[in-house]
Amino acid sequence: MITLSGFTSRAVVLDFAARIMHVTPHRDSDPDGLTTIRDTRRHTHLAGYGGFGNGELAPHTERSGVPHPPRLMLLVCGTPASIGGECLLTTSG
Repeated sequence: MITLSGFTSRAVVLDFAARIMHVTPHRDSDPDGLTTIRDTRRHTHLAGYGGFGNGELAPHTERSGVPHPPRLMLLVCGTPASIGGECLLTTSG
């Protein structure tokens, strides 16, 4: 894991991501391919939409249902939580 700072805008995040990895759009991504994890207030309690509520996310593997899941993930915190906001990351091998 590497911690970076200095991402001053969404465009800067997208430019950085495009230089180090392939940005893969999916069901929940925004038009630019990035995914904004936020409380939409309409996805609460829907299976598979835990990142769009304000509850705790159970441990999960990103895109484990595809033949070649990503080997690299990028997580950027645009707005720190007023309370909570802890993130536990685990790796295998």
